[in-house]
Amino acid sequence: MKKLSILLLALAIAAFAVPAMAGDVAMDGEYTFGGESFSEADYGTFYDELDLNIEVSMDDVLFHWDFEVVDDPNFDREDDEGASDNYTKTVDTMWVKWSVNDALSVKIGDYGLGWGNDLVIDAAGDGTGTVGVMYGLEMVDLAFYLSRDIEGGEDDDTMMGFTAEGEVGPAEAGLVYLTTTFDATGGGDSQSLVGVYANFDAGP
Repeated sequence: MKKLSILLLALAIAAFAVPAMAGDVAMDGEYTFGGESFSEADYGTFYDELDLNIEVSMDDVLFHWDFEVVDDPNFDREDDEGASDNYTKTVDTMWVKWSVNDALSVKIGDYGLGWGNDLVIDAAGDGTGTVGVMYGLEMVDLAFYLSRDIEGGEDDDTMMGFTAEGEVGPAEAGLVYLTTTFDATGGGDSQSLVGVYANFDAGP
């Protein structure tokens, strides 16, 4: 019954939340059930997880929401499997993107910034929000991001980033510049990072 209640909870949230928004709605998801056992610790448990991805598009505006429900004693930080009768709910990412025109778009929400093969701004994990402005040219895509990592009243830890990505000859290349100011935790100290990457296609 515990597993069923988790499933019904997630479906109920989707059923009530999605129709309240006007526009084209797309939703997919994945349900996972599994188990694990450790002989040395004399420990075993079953767990399940439900992931839902919801997108609502309204003209030039796109709303995206990743919703995750997990029933796992380890995830709940419970020592005893029998004590884990509750569920844990997490929201991975939630953002709204407005396409001003064919080249310019603005993206606001709780999301991380992926660049190259890395996640260089992880606001979706431990931050409080990211604002991104993207502009696409014929040869290169430019973007500016401002992400608040820690909220400290008037003094916040913030990260500012600029990225440029495009094609240079046979390679896909990118440049990133990041600067972080630690007003909440470091007394105004700051640090900067410059990175470059290039990806080459090999083979047919």
